[in-house]
Parts: sequence; structure tokens; C-alpha cells
Amino acid sequence: MTQLRRTPFAFFYAEDQQLLDVTALLQGENPKPGPRARVLALAVLTGERHRLLAEELEALLRVPAETWVDDQRVDPELARGLLHKGLLLSDTEEQPFKSLRERDEALSANEWNLFGALYHYMTKWSGVDISREDQEDPVLGDHARQEAEAFVAEHGPPPPEFAEPRSDKAVPLPGAVREGDLYRAL
Repeated sequence: MTQLRRTPFAFFYAEDQQLLDVTALLQGENPKPGPRARVLALAVLTGERHRLLAEELEALLRVPAETWVDDQRVDPELARGLLHKGLLLSDTEEQPFKSLRERDEALSANEWNLFGALYHYMTKWSGVDISREDQEDPVLGDHARQEAEAFVAEHGPPPPEFAEPRSDKAVPLPGAVREGDLYRAL
């Protein structure tokens, strides 16, 4: 029997649905909110945003985040969808569920701050690949290397890591009085 638990690395928010009113839109009025807000989930483990149905949210609320429970608490179809969204975790070895569980365990073991994890995973680049498919070496393609060389030719080489002193003469700067609570704490 499969065991489930909810990941703590998920955030939920309500978003108003806007009703399309062409007449109001043409008159320059803001669209009216729909009769009911929708719930969206930010899944840190996948770095994706998902719209949740009411029954999906109810299913998530029935599963604890700290302990594993039998999968009988959740409808199998709902559970599978929530597993794919990275909101529920499973003890199965099936991919991608194993990878999501391992990512959750790594975040917990390293004591990631929830908000730090949210920022990190939701702002990562995705779908960006600067290597060319026809090359075996995926580091930088010829095109990217030529672009970099053209940039250096136009703007000059980057500055060194440490600035070279421009003269041997040192100019003393005026000192500040180092008294007070801050300096005592330091």
C-alpha cells in the first residue's frame, strides 16, 4: 500500500476570476470579479503554479505534512494529479515521484526557509539552453562563443577581480568617532 504526505513546500492563494464584459471594457471600466475566487498553488518542488479544484484542496487538507498516511484518504485519480503537481508526496520508487520526494527531503534536511525556497525555485530560469543541439560539448556552442568574443571586442575585456592601485600615494580619509551602542556591540 502506498503512503502519502503533503509537502510543506507549497503556498496557496486566492485569485479573483474576472468576468469578460465587452461593453464595460470598451467604456474603460475594470472587469467585475467573478462569483467565486479560484485557489492557486505555488509548488516549490516543481517551480510551477497550479490552479486547484475545490476537491483537490479538500484532498490536500486531509493529508498531513509531517507523517505518512495510507493513500486511502484520497481518491486515486486526485492523488495522482496532486503527485504530478508536486503538492503530495509518495513513498513509491516511480519517477518523477521519487525525485520530488528526494527534493522535499533535501530541502527539509538542509533546513531551508520556506520563503527562501519559494523564491529560489519560483525564480529559476527554465527552458533556457545556450548550447547547440548539434554539438557534443554542451558547455558553449560556437555561436555563443562568437557572441562573447564580439562583445569583448566592442566593449573591451572585463575589469580584473581586484583594482590595481593608480598611484603609490595613499590619501588618508577622515575617521569617525567610534563610540556608541553599535561600536560596543561590534
